[in-house]
Amino acid sequence: MGHKITIALYMRLSQDDGGSAAESNSIVNQKKLLRSYAAKHFKEYNLLEFQDDGYTGMNFCRPGVSELLDKVREGKVDCILVKDLSRFSRDYIETGFYLEQIFPFAGVRFIAINDGYDSDCYKGSAAGMDTAFKNLINDLYCKDISVKVKSSLEIKKEKGIYANGNCAFGYCKDPEDRHRLLVVEEEAVIVKRIFQMALDGISSYKIAQQFNVEGIKTPIEYKIERGTASVKPKGGKFEWDASTVCHILCNAAYAGDMVYGKYETSEVSGKVKRKPREEWKVFRNHHEAIIDRETFEYIQKGRRAKKDVKKYKRHPFIGKMECGCCHKSLKIAHTKNPYFYCAGRYMAQHKECVISANVQFVEQYILFRLQEEADLQLVYREAQIGTEEQLIKEAADRFVKKIIIYKEEKIEVEWNF
Repeated sequence: MGHKITIALYMRLSQDDGGSAAESNSIVNQKKLLRSYAAKHFKEYNLLEFQDDGYTGMNFCRPGVSELLDKVREGKVDCILVKDLSRFSRDYIETGFYLEQIFPFAGVRFIAINDGYDSDCYKGSAAGMDTAFKNLINDLYCKDISVKVKSSLEIKKEKGIYANGNCAFGYCKDPEDRHRLLVVEEEAVIVKRIFQMALDGISSYKIAQQFNVEGIKTPIEYKIERGTASVKPKGGKFEWDASTVCHILCNAAYAGDMVYGKYETSEVSGKVKRKPREEWKVFRNHHEAIIDRETFEYIQKGRRAKKDVKKYKRHPFIGKMECGCCHKSLKIAHTKNPYFYCAGRYMAQHKECVISANVQFVEQYILFRLQEEADLQLVYREAQIGTEEQLIKEAADRFVKKIIIYKEEKIEVEWNF
């Protein structure tokens, strides 16, 4: 009995896929095509399915593809099937990187059915010119569509038409008119309470702590209940934190305004950058307010006054270290002796969370481990070079022997003749 391989099916549908294309590119039809191909071309296999519905292919910030790549890293996938290369990614550089380096290194076969691409046909070499050209076309197509969509959305927003994909906590889109916002009373009660607590002088940190003690549902939990989000919590449950409260307190949507034009994309790097607040565009009294304007403006003045504090450069480890208990990212305290800590220990009352980890100690430890790994890699490389040199020497010796044998045989042949 042969080895049972694991085949991963990946399906993606972008928000830009509409009209007649929506039918052919639908998740259901992609799944049907991929399953049929697997049944026809493979005998013994297990199927894994991953999908991203409503996500752009210009980056890999997609839950489905992230889960798929995690399985690849764990060595749990032998083959990946997609309808065509554009379903996996429309980024020319990233697609080439995965096809020519990551997947071959991981021993994963990649098949794009409609493009006629099978990585098994390119073992030991780069993909053909036709594949590279298709990736480039997919990249250019997506960028062209992105420019057109962005321009269209900008025009709509200038006219006061709500054209955002999501809406602020406390609001939902009108089922009969997706460009109109409606107040969700159950959520609005929480928003009002947050503003009232802030007026009473309670900090964002204390508000989050109080909500966690009371077991009040977080904004993401309400979205999951409405079916507008599907994410898993770190540490097993969702919890309030100070940043969530701060985000609510500074969101002008609660005063009835629609704010847009907050970000710009660099033409050189392609990175999204936040514009200065004075450059943001605001459409006043766009929808029903949850907080009266006087209260909202008063809160903003207080928050701006608090921001006149010393600014610190973001530490490179922020976002890369997590608590072993709740699995949330560690924060840094800029004291005389800076240290990393877990906010969950105080806001969610997790007694097992990290109290403090000296920044200098962590830096020295990481540096030591990196040096240790570098030394190991150097030893491995030297051994590898030594092995290669030995193999070359052995091959050369065999070649010399063959030449000697050939000369002897030639002499014998000429002599006998």
